[in-house]
Amino acid sequence: MHNKKDANTILKLIFLLFVITPPTYAKRGAGTYTRVLLTDAASAKGAVCLDGSPGAYYIRPPIEAKKTKEYLLRKSNDASSRVAKETENNWIIFHQGGGWCHSDAVCYDRSLTDLGSSKNYPETGNQFLEDPNVFDSFPTFTVVYAMYCDGSSWTGDATDPITVNGNLVYYRGRRLLDALFDDLLERGLGEANQ
Repeated sequence: MHNKKDANTILKLIFLLFVITPPTYAKRGAGTYTRVLLTDAASAKGAVCLDGSPGAYYIRPPIEAKKTKEYLLRKSNDASSRVAKETENNWIIFHQGGGWCHSDAVCYDRSLTDLGSSKNYPETGNQFLEDPNVFDSFPTFTVVYAMYCDGSSWTGDATDPITVNGNLVYYRGRRLLDALFDDLLERGLGEANQ
């Protein structure tokens, strides 16, 4: 029992460290987030949400990149150009929280919601963000908000879906995570300075 309790505590700490619920910039006018559906990865690699829809994330380019670059280039020493270049490709990635579904029936129920399906994600927006203070420190960053639709904190990798009341449920969180980072690397994350 003691080991199980310790393991649960460790899992909770890991969850708190890696699953952050980010903010709303709606009231601050700080950029629009554009939805990216991982449709290629869904068909090629089976990277799908609980309901079989493709995984998704939202991305927002830096909102003050030009202003920051101009400010840094005004400095007269050689280091200023290096700093300016580094600020041009800063990234931060947030993973939507949502907890685990603890049974096939509960996972099926979740597959009918935005925590198990990408079918109802809007094309643009920031209504899914919550705390406007979190991004105040990141106006020069490309911000990614990974939508959570697998019910197992990005860990599932079952080859075949299961059937619940005649409906298929997919456990493919790890494939979604791999597809997310593959796509972000193609968009410039691999050259990020921070």
